[in-house]
Amino acid sequence: MGVFEYIGVLTSVIIGLGITHLATGATKLIQHRDEVRFYWPHALWTVNILIYILLVWWGMFWWSGHEN
Repeated sequence: MGVFEYIGVLTSVIIGLGITHLATGATKLIQHRDEVRFYWPHALWTVNILIYILLVWWGMFWWSGHEN
């Protein structure tokens, strides 16, 4: 197992934690929707970060198939 596999696993764990953090914030917003005011720029920023995280993961997955 090369260095890339270890870095890939570490990156996947960090990406998973990031997605969990975004999902937790979204569920709190849904659960407390009567008490919290919805703010569009924040929602767009959250979706933007989620897409960025998924693209980084997809790029790492694509990169793992390449030979040295």
